[in-house]
Amino acid sequence: MFGFVKLAVAVSFVATCGQVTCGSKVIANTGGVPDVTLGGITYSSIDFQSSNKSPVGFALDTFKTPTDPATANLATLQNQLDTYLAMEAGSTRSTLLPKLKGTKFFIQFQIARVRTAQGAKLGVADTVEHQLGKVLKNAVGATQAEKDAVTALSKQL
Repeated sequence: MFGFVKLAVAVSFVATCGQVTCGSKVIANTGGVPDVTLGGITYSSIDFQSSNKSPVGFALDTFKTPTDPATANLATLQNQLDTYLAMEAGSTRSTLLPKLKGTKFFIQFQIARVRTAQGAKLGVADTVEHQLGKVLKNAVGATQAEKDAVTALSKQL
């Protein structure tokens, strides 16, 4: 099944993120990429395609943090991000990729919010402001209300 994956990207990702398990189900609109599980998170369980909302709208509903982001489960968010990164690595030639990025960047944005609220010193590319820009730039099909909701979250640290 990984004939569609650029080997260097896949090997690099696996080395960085750990064990990726491929399922027998093929994810729709990926050009043949199988469902992946990483860190106990199966992609099909968090696939934005299961929603009638935009990828960012789905992300707003699915990857929430508590009112105090410092108390969020950072490990779960990281596992969800890693699962999206694995799917992204396998979907480099599919029409799904631009939509996948909106959700992926939203999870990165949430991680930035959590880490900022926890007092972590972040590099420029990891800041809430930088990640907000990435989400908004990749908000394919998002409504203005969804974009406004993401922007509002950027102020809740």
